[in-house]
Amino acid sequence: MKQLKQSELDQLARYIDDELDQKEKATFERLLGDNELLQEKYVSMMETHQMLKAQPLQIPSKNFTERVMQNLDLYTPPGLPFSIRNGVLLLAGVLIAGALALYLVGHGAFDGSVTISNPLNQSLSEKLLDRRIPSISFDGKMVVNAIVLINALAWIVLDRTILRPLFRKRMVM
Repeated sequence: MKQLKQSELDQLARYIDDELDQKEKATFERLLGDNELLQEKYVSMMETHQMLKAQPLQIPSKNFTERVMQNLDLYTPPGLPFSIRNGVLLLAGVLIAGALALYLVGHGAFDGSVTISNPLNQSLSEKLLDRRIPSISFDGKMVVNAIVLINALAWIVLDRTILRPLFRKRMVM
């Protein structure tokens, strides 16, 4: 199905609004007489134009702006998707993780690197496998850094869930 070009639609809107000069108007009327699709669009747009012209223009009251500006403070911004209960649980988790990390660091749990070997290495390698299953080794500094990173992220989330809404409520009051 053939569609109208944007330039034809723009010219049709200008024709309906009576913004074309005599020469453009005559050229467009010839185009309108030849193009059936353009005629259908013209009828549709004229109906819409007439309906809009029939509606009275509504003017707001003189004190509309003043009333809106006075009532802006009554509406609080929408709350954050985090609840205060979740923020408190997050804070408790952060404190427990921090206390556990301090206890482990204080007792030397992360002083050396630790290797977790797989007990299946001996029996499987002798019978079935030619290669050994890899062992996992990690350094205590890596664990401490991960705990510190998680604590930092938790404090940021805590700020967003509890502290900002609390101070926002205090500012409104």
